[in-house]
Amino acid sequence: MRRLRALVVDDSAFMRSAVARLVEADERFEVVGQARDGEEAVALARSLRPDVISMDFNMPKLNGAEATRQIVRERGVGVVMLSAHTREGATETLAALRAGAVDYVPKPGGEVSAHIGQIREELLSKLYAAARANRAAIQRGVERLDGAGERSTTPGEHPSAERASGAGERPSSAIGHASGERRFAAGERASAFGERSSVERASAAGRPSSPSASPLPSGLRVIVIASSTGGPAALAQVVPALDLTRSALLVVQHMAGGFTRALADQLSRAAPFSVREAQGGEQLREGVCLVAAGDSHLQVERGGLVRLTLSPPIHGVRPAADVTLRSVAAVYGPRAIGVVLTGMGRDGALGLAAVKAAGGRSLAQSEASSVVYGMPRAAVELGVVDEVVDLERVAAAICRLVS
Repeated sequence: MRRLRALVVDDSAFMRSAVARLVEADERFEVVGQARDGEEAVALARSLRPDVISMDFNMPKLNGAEATRQIVRERGVGVVMLSAHTREGATETLAALRAGAVDYVPKPGGEVSAHIGQIREELLSKLYAAARANRAAIQRGVERLDGAGERSTTPGEHPSAERASGAGERPSSAIGHASGERRFAAGERASAFGERSSVERASAAGRPSSPSASPLPSGLRVIVIASSTGGPAALAQVVPALDLTRSALLVVQHMAGGFTRALADQLSRAAPFSVREAQGGEQLREGVCLVAAGDSHLQVERGGLVRLTLSPPIHGVRPAADVTLRSVAAVYGPRAIGVVLTGMGRDGALGLAAVKAAGGRSLAQSEASSVVYGMPRAAVELGVVDEVVDLERVAAAICRLVS
Protein backbone atom coordinates (compact mmCIF):
# COMPACT_ATOMS: atom_id res chain seq x y z
CA MET A 1 0.00 0.00 0.00
CA ARG A 2 1.30 3.46 -0.89
CA ARG A 3 2.41 5.44 2.13
CA LEU A 4 0.66 8.76 2.64
CA ARG A 5 2.85 11.77 1.91
CA ALA A 6 3.06 14.13 4.89
CA LEU A 7 4.39 17.68 5.13
CA VAL A 8 5.37 19.01 8.58
CA VAL A 9 5.14 22.78 9.16
CA ASP A 10 6.46 24.53 12.30
CA ASP A 11 8.76 27.47 12.97
CA SER A 12 10.44 25.51 15.79
CA ALA A 13 13.24 23.26 14.51
CA PHE A 14 12.72 20.99 17.51
CA MET A 15 8.99 20.60 16.87
CA ARG A 16 9.52 19.98 13.16
CA SER A 17 11.99 17.23 13.96
CA ALA A 18 9.90 15.72 16.77
CA VAL A 19 6.69 15.64 14.75
CA ALA A 20 8.48 14.33 11.66
CA ARG A 21 10.03 11.45 13.65
CA LEU A 22 6.68 10.64 15.22
CA VAL A 23 4.91 10.56 11.84
CA GLU A 24 7.68 8.74 9.98
CA ALA A 25 7.65 5.96 12.58
CA ASP A 26 4.13 5.04 11.47
CA GLU A 27 4.23 2.75 8.43
CA ARG A 28 1.20 4.50 6.92
CA PHE A 29 3.13 7.75 6.37
CA GLU A 30 6.28 9.12 4.83
CA VAL A 31 7.43 12.66 5.59
CA VAL A 32 8.26 14.25 2.25
CA GLY A 33 9.16 17.70 3.51
CA GLN A 34 9.41 20.19 6.38
CA ALA A 35 8.62 23.91 6.28
CA ARG A 36 9.63 26.61 8.77
CA ASP A 37 6.94 29.19 7.94
CA GLY A 38 3.68 29.63 6.09
CA GLU A 39 5.19 30.89 2.85
CA GLU A 40 7.48 27.87 2.62
CA ALA A 41 4.53 25.61 3.44
CA VAL A 42 2.51 27.01 0.51
CA ALA A 43 5.48 26.55 -1.84
CA LEU A 44 6.21 22.99 -0.69
CA ALA A 45 2.54 22.03 -0.88
CA ARG A 46 2.66 22.99 -4.57
CA SER A 47 5.91 21.20 -5.38
CA LEU A 48 5.67 18.10 -3.15
CA ARG A 49 1.89 17.53 -3.44
CA PRO A 50 1.47 15.99 0.04
CA ASP A 51 -1.60 14.00 1.05
CA VAL A 52 -1.74 15.65 4.48
CA ILE A 53 -0.10 18.51 6.37
CA SER A 54 0.68 19.03 10.06
CA MET A 55 0.51 22.82 10.56
CA ASP A 56 1.60 25.19 13.33
CA PHE A 57 -0.23 28.51 13.73
CA ASN A 58 2.19 31.16 14.98
CA MET A 59 4.89 31.45 12.33
CA PRO A 60 6.75 34.32 10.65
CA LYS A 61 5.85 35.68 7.20
CA LEU A 62 2.52 33.84 6.96
CA ASN A 63 0.56 32.33 9.85
CA GLY A 64 -0.96 28.86 9.83
CA ALA A 65 -4.51 29.98 9.10
CA GLU A 66 -3.61 32.00 6.01
CA ALA A 67 -1.22 29.31 4.77
CA THR A 68 -3.99 26.75 5.23
CA ARG A 69 -6.47 28.90 3.31
CA GLN A 70 -4.10 29.26 0.35
CA ILE A 71 -3.19 25.56 0.30
CA VAL A 72 -6.78 24.38 0.63
CA ARG A 73 -8.09 26.71 -2.06
CA GLU A 74 -5.43 25.44 -4.46
CA ARG A 75 -5.44 21.71 -3.69
CA GLY A 76 -7.96 20.84 -0.96
CA VAL A 77 -5.31 18.88 0.93
CA GLY A 78 -6.18 17.84 4.50
CA VAL A 79 -4.54 20.02 7.17
CA VAL A 80 -4.31 19.22 10.89
CA MET A 81 -3.38 22.10 13.20
CA LEU A 82 -1.06 21.72 16.18
CA SER A 83 -2.53 24.19 18.65
CA ALA A 84 -1.52 25.77 21.94
CA HIS A 85 -3.94 24.68 24.69
CA THR A 86 -4.73 28.28 25.72
CA ARG A 87 -7.64 30.66 25.13
CA GLU A 88 -5.57 32.52 22.55
CA GLY A 89 -4.55 29.22 20.98
CA ALA A 90 -8.19 28.10 20.83
CA THR A 91 -9.20 31.28 19.01
CA GLU A 92 -6.35 30.81 16.54
CA THR A 93 -7.35 27.19 16.00
CA LEU A 94 -10.95 28.14 15.20
CA ALA A 95 -9.65 30.65 12.66
CA ALA A 96 -7.59 27.89 11.03
CA LEU A 97 -10.53 25.47 11.02
CA ARG A 98 -12.66 28.12 9.35
CA ALA A 99 -9.84 28.60 6.84
CA GLY A 100 -10.06 24.94 5.83
CA ALA A 101 -8.10 22.89 8.36
CA VAL A 102 -9.80 19.52 8.87
CA ASP A 103 -8.93 19.04 12.54
CA TYR A 104 -6.58 20.05 15.33
CA VAL A 105 -4.46 18.50 18.08
CA PRO A 106 -3.59 20.50 21.23
CA LYS A 107 0.14 20.64 21.83
CA PRO A 108 1.23 18.93 25.06
CA GLY A 109 1.65 21.17 28.08
CA GLY A 110 4.89 21.64 29.97
CA GLU A 111 8.18 20.73 28.35
CA VAL A 112 7.31 19.63 24.84
CA SER A 113 10.38 17.37 24.69
CA ALA A 114 9.05 15.39 27.64
CA HIS A 115 5.43 15.18 26.52
CA ILE A 116 5.41 14.96 22.71
CA GLY A 117 4.55 11.26 22.95
CA GLN A 118 1.26 12.13 24.65
CA ILE A 119 -0.24 13.34 21.38
CA ARG A 120 1.10 10.49 19.22
CA GLU A 121 -2.07 8.43 18.80
CA GLU A 122 -4.36 11.45 18.44
CA LEU A 123 -2.10 13.13 15.90
CA LEU A 124 -1.62 10.02 13.79
CA SER A 125 -5.31 9.12 13.74
CA LYS A 126 -6.29 12.66 12.77
CA LEU A 127 -3.60 12.90 10.10
CA TYR A 128 -4.81 9.62 8.62
CA ALA A 129 -8.43 10.81 8.61
CA ALA A 130 -7.43 14.16 7.10
CA ALA A 131 -5.48 12.44 4.33
CA ARG A 132 -8.61 10.50 3.39
CA ALA A 133 -11.01 13.44 3.77
CA ASN A 134 -13.25 14.71 0.97
CA ARG A 135 -11.07 17.32 -0.73
CA ALA A 136 -13.87 18.75 -2.83
CA ALA A 137 -15.99 19.32 0.29
CA ILE A 138 -13.07 21.02 2.06
CA GLN A 139 -12.55 23.40 -0.85
CA ARG A 140 -16.25 24.19 -1.24
CA GLY A 141 -16.52 25.00 2.45
CA VAL A 142 -13.66 27.50 2.34
CA GLU A 143 -15.00 29.11 -0.82
CA ARG A 144 -18.47 29.56 0.71
CA LEU A 145 -17.17 30.99 3.98
CA ASP A 146 -14.76 33.32 2.20
CA GLY A 147 -17.56 34.42 -0.12
CA ALA A 148 -19.89 35.09 2.80
CA GLY A 149 -17.23 37.20 4.48
CA GLU A 150 -16.62 39.21 1.33
CA ARG A 151 -20.30 40.07 0.70
CA SER A 152 -21.12 43.57 1.88
CA THR A 153 -24.20 44.28 3.95
CA THR A 154 -26.49 47.26 4.18
CA PRO A 155 -26.69 49.23 7.46
CA GLY A 156 -28.56 47.24 10.07
CA GLU A 157 -28.41 44.05 8.02
CA HIS A 158 -26.90 40.98 9.65
CA PRO A 159 -23.89 39.46 7.82
CA SER A 160 -25.87 36.25 7.37
CA ALA A 161 -28.77 38.03 5.70
CA GLU A 162 -29.09 35.29 3.12
CA ARG A 163 -31.11 33.26 5.60
CA ALA A 164 -32.20 29.71 5.02
CA SER A 165 -35.82 30.73 5.22
CA GLY A 166 -35.46 33.71 2.91
CA ALA A 167 -33.58 34.91 -0.16
CA GLY A 168 -31.11 32.60 -1.80
CA GLU A 169 -33.03 29.40 -1.01
CA ARG A 170 -35.38 27.44 -3.16
CA PRO A 171 -39.02 27.13 -2.13
CA SER A 172 -39.52 24.56 0.59
CA SER A 173 -41.39 22.31 -1.80
CA ALA A 174 -38.14 21.77 -3.70
CA ILE A 175 -36.14 20.75 -0.66
CA GLY A 176 -35.55 17.04 -0.50
CA HIS A 177 -35.51 16.69 -4.28
CA ALA A 178 -32.39 18.66 -5.11
CA SER A 179 -29.15 17.00 -6.14
CA GLY A 180 -27.48 15.35 -3.17
CA GLU A 181 -30.66 15.18 -1.07
CA ARG A 182 -32.70 12.10 -0.25
CA ARG A 183 -35.81 11.73 1.85
CA PHE A 184 -36.45 8.41 3.60
CA ALA A 185 -39.57 6.99 5.15
CA ALA A 186 -39.27 6.54 8.90
CA GLY A 187 -37.06 3.54 9.67
CA GLU A 188 -35.88 3.20 6.10
CA ARG A 189 -32.19 2.61 5.54
CA ALA A 190 -30.22 3.82 2.54
CA SER A 191 -28.05 1.34 0.69
CA ALA A 192 -24.55 2.23 -0.46
CA PHE A 193 -26.08 3.57 -3.68
CA GLY A 194 -28.89 5.54 -2.04
CA GLU A 195 -31.52 2.96 -3.01
CA ARG A 196 -33.61 0.60 -0.92
CA SER A 197 -33.33 -3.14 -1.06
CA SER A 198 -36.51 -5.22 -1.27
CA VAL A 199 -36.13 -6.05 2.43
CA GLU A 200 -35.83 -2.36 3.31
CA ARG A 201 -38.84 -1.44 1.18
CA ALA A 202 -40.88 -4.13 2.89
CA SER A 203 -39.76 -3.07 6.37
CA ALA A 204 -40.77 0.52 5.63
CA ALA A 205 -44.23 -0.45 4.40
CA GLY A 206 -47.04 1.05 6.40
CA ARG A 207 -44.93 3.81 7.87
CA PRO A 208 -45.50 7.51 7.15
CA SER A 209 -44.23 8.46 3.71
CA SER A 210 -42.73 11.74 4.88
CA PRO A 211 -41.65 13.12 8.27
CA SER A 212 -43.16 16.48 7.35
CA ALA A 213 -46.62 15.09 6.64
CA SER A 214 -47.92 16.20 10.06
CA PRO A 215 -47.02 19.38 11.96
CA LEU A 216 -45.01 19.37 15.16
CA PRO A 217 -47.01 19.78 18.37
CA SER A 218 -47.04 23.25 19.89
CA GLY A 219 -44.35 24.28 22.35
CA LEU A 220 -40.60 24.83 22.29
CA ARG A 221 -38.73 22.84 19.65
CA VAL A 222 -35.22 21.71 20.55
CA ILE A 223 -32.67 21.23 17.78
CA VAL A 224 -29.49 19.26 18.46
CA ILE A 225 -26.65 19.47 15.93
CA ALA A 226 -23.81 16.93 16.25
CA SER A 227 -20.47 17.29 14.46
CA SER A 228 -16.84 16.29 14.68
CA THR A 229 -14.11 16.37 12.01
CA GLY A 230 -14.90 19.24 9.64
CA GLY A 231 -17.60 20.42 12.01
CA PRO A 232 -16.51 23.97 12.88
CA ALA A 233 -16.55 25.05 9.24
CA ALA A 234 -19.88 23.29 8.68
CA LEU A 235 -21.39 24.90 11.77
CA ALA A 236 -20.19 28.30 10.56
CA GLN A 237 -22.43 27.83 7.52
CA VAL A 238 -25.44 26.27 9.22
CA VAL A 239 -25.89 27.98 12.59
CA PRO A 240 -26.01 31.66 11.50
CA ALA A 241 -28.61 30.79 8.84
CA LEU A 242 -31.11 29.33 11.30
CA ASP A 243 -34.28 30.97 12.60
CA LEU A 244 -34.75 30.07 16.27
CA THR A 245 -38.30 31.37 16.53
CA ARG A 246 -40.04 28.86 18.83
CA SER A 247 -36.79 26.88 18.98
CA ALA A 248 -33.72 26.35 21.14
CA LEU A 249 -30.46 25.02 19.69
CA LEU A 250 -27.82 22.74 21.21
CA VAL A 251 -24.50 22.19 19.41
CA VAL A 252 -22.32 19.19 20.28
CA GLN A 253 -18.93 19.49 18.59
CA HIS A 254 -16.15 17.09 19.60
CA MET A 255 -13.65 19.53 21.11
CA ALA A 256 -11.54 19.89 24.22
CA GLY A 257 -12.30 22.34 27.00
CA GLY A 258 -11.47 25.93 26.08
CA PHE A 259 -11.89 25.29 22.38
CA THR A 260 -15.67 25.03 22.69
CA ARG A 261 -15.80 28.49 24.24
CA ALA A 262 -13.88 29.86 21.27
CA LEU A 263 -16.32 28.05 18.96
CA ALA A 264 -19.28 29.63 20.75
CA ASP A 265 -17.66 33.06 20.49
CA GLN A 266 -17.07 32.59 16.77
CA LEU A 267 -20.65 31.49 16.11
CA SER A 268 -22.00 34.30 18.29
CA ARG A 269 -20.33 36.92 16.11
CA ALA A 270 -22.07 35.55 13.01
CA ALA A 271 -25.48 34.47 14.32
CA PRO A 272 -28.54 36.73 14.75
CA PHE A 273 -29.28 35.12 18.14
CA SER A 274 -27.47 34.42 21.40
CA VAL A 275 -24.75 31.74 21.26
CA ARG A 276 -22.72 30.79 24.31
CA GLU A 277 -20.90 27.87 25.85
CA ALA A 278 -23.07 25.88 28.26
CA GLN A 279 -22.12 26.27 31.91
CA GLY A 280 -24.78 24.02 33.43
CA GLY A 281 -27.93 25.18 35.19
CA GLU A 282 -29.35 27.06 32.18
CA GLN A 283 -32.90 26.53 31.01
CA LEU A 284 -33.49 25.99 27.31
CA ARG A 285 -35.12 29.07 25.81
CA GLU A 286 -36.37 30.24 22.46
CA GLY A 287 -33.73 32.04 20.44
CA VAL A 288 -30.74 30.76 22.41
CA CYS A 289 -27.98 28.41 21.25
CA LEU A 290 -25.82 26.56 23.77
CA VAL A 291 -22.57 24.87 22.73
CA ALA A 292 -21.69 21.78 24.78
CA ALA A 293 -18.61 22.49 26.88
CA GLY A 294 -15.50 20.49 26.06
CA ASP A 295 -14.69 17.56 28.38
CA SER A 296 -18.30 17.41 29.69
CA HIS A 297 -21.44 15.65 28.52
CA LEU A 298 -24.50 17.89 28.14
CA GLN A 299 -27.81 16.46 29.33
CA VAL A 300 -31.24 18.08 29.35
CA GLU A 301 -33.52 17.31 32.29
CA ARG A 302 -37.22 17.85 32.96
CA GLY A 303 -38.21 21.46 32.60
CA GLY A 304 -35.47 22.02 30.03
CA LEU A 305 -32.67 22.38 32.59
CA VAL A 306 -29.15 21.82 31.29
CA ARG A 307 -26.77 19.66 33.29
CA LEU A 308 -23.08 19.03 32.57
CA THR A 309 -21.68 15.68 33.68
CA LEU A 310 -18.26 14.06 33.88
CA SER A 311 -19.50 10.54 33.20
CA PRO A 312 -17.08 8.45 31.10
CA PRO A 313 -16.52 9.29 27.43
CA ILE A 314 -18.77 7.55 24.89
CA HIS A 315 -17.24 6.45 21.58
CA GLY A 316 -14.04 7.87 23.07
CA VAL A 317 -15.41 11.42 23.15
CA ARG A 318 -16.81 13.85 25.71
CA PRO A 319 -19.05 15.67 24.96
CA ALA A 320 -20.90 12.95 23.08
CA ALA A 321 -23.94 13.82 20.98
CA ASP A 322 -25.65 10.53 21.86
CA VAL A 323 -25.94 11.69 25.48
CA THR A 324 -27.52 15.01 24.52
CA LEU A 325 -29.83 13.59 21.86
CA ARG A 326 -31.18 10.86 24.15
CA SER A 327 -31.91 13.32 26.93
CA VAL A 328 -33.63 15.79 24.58
CA ALA A 329 -35.71 12.97 23.10
CA ALA A 330 -36.79 11.89 26.59
CA VAL A 331 -37.89 15.40 27.59
CA TYR A 332 -39.20 16.89 24.33
CA GLY A 333 -40.37 13.82 22.40
CA PRO A 334 -41.85 14.80 19.01
CA ARG A 335 -40.55 18.37 19.44
CA ALA A 336 -36.94 17.10 19.21
CA ILE A 337 -34.97 17.49 15.99
CA GLY A 338 -31.60 15.77 15.61
CA VAL A 339 -29.01 16.67 12.97
CA VAL A 340 -25.74 14.84 12.33
CA LEU A 341 -23.06 16.63 10.33
CA THR A 342 -19.59 15.64 9.13
CA GLY A 343 -17.32 13.72 11.49
CA MET A 344 -15.37 10.56 12.26
CA GLY A 345 -16.90 7.70 14.18
CA ARG A 346 -20.48 6.75 15.06
CA ASP A 347 -21.54 9.35 17.62
CA GLY A 348 -25.06 10.63 17.07
CA ALA A 349 -26.54 7.53 15.43
CA LEU A 350 -27.99 6.01 18.61
CA GLY A 351 -29.11 9.46 19.70
CA LEU A 352 -31.04 9.91 16.46
CA ALA A 353 -32.61 6.50 17.08
CA ALA A 354 -33.90 7.82 20.41
CA VAL A 355 -35.23 10.96 18.72
CA LYS A 356 -37.06 8.89 16.11
CA ALA A 357 -38.47 6.52 18.73
CA ALA A 358 -39.86 9.55 20.58
CA GLY A 359 -41.57 10.84 17.43
CA GLY A 360 -38.99 13.49 16.54
CA ARG A 361 -37.33 14.32 13.23
CA SER A 362 -33.80 13.68 11.97
CA LEU A 363 -31.40 14.92 9.30
CA ALA A 364 -27.93 13.86 8.19
CA GLN A 365 -25.39 15.59 5.98
CA SER A 366 -24.78 14.03 2.57
CA GLU A 367 -21.62 12.11 1.75
CA ALA A 368 -20.80 14.42 -1.15
CA SER A 369 -20.74 17.49 1.11
CA SER A 370 -19.14 15.89 4.21
CA VAL A 371 -15.45 16.34 4.91
CA VAL A 372 -15.54 12.97 6.68
CA TYR A 373 -18.61 10.79 6.14
CA GLY A 374 -18.42 8.75 9.33
CA MET A 375 -21.09 9.97 11.74
CA PRO A 376 -23.71 10.64 9.04
CA ARG A 377 -23.06 7.24 7.46
CA ALA A 378 -23.53 5.47 10.79
CA ALA A 379 -26.89 7.18 11.29
CA VAL A 380 -28.07 6.44 7.75
CA GLU A 381 -27.02 2.80 7.97
CA LEU A 382 -28.88 2.45 11.27
CA GLY A 383 -32.04 3.55 9.49
CA VAL A 384 -32.83 6.53 11.70
CA VAL A 385 -32.49 9.41 9.22
CA ASP A 386 -35.51 11.12 7.67
CA GLU A 387 -33.56 13.18 5.15
CA VAL A 388 -30.01 13.32 3.80
CA VAL A 389 -29.14 16.82 2.58
CA ASP A 390 -26.14 18.67 1.22
CA LEU A 391 -24.52 21.05 3.69
CA GLU A 392 -25.76 24.20 1.95
CA ARG A 393 -29.36 22.95 2.40
CA VAL A 394 -29.14 21.78 6.01
CA ALA A 395 -30.28 25.10 7.52
CA ALA A 396 -33.23 25.32 5.13
CA ALA A 397 -34.27 21.76 5.96
CA ILE A 398 -34.13 22.47 9.70
CA CYS A 399 -36.15 25.66 9.32
CA ARG A 400 -38.77 23.79 7.33
CA LEU A 401 -39.08 21.09 10.00
CA VAL A 402 -39.62 23.56 12.84
CA SER A 403 -41.94 25.92 10.93
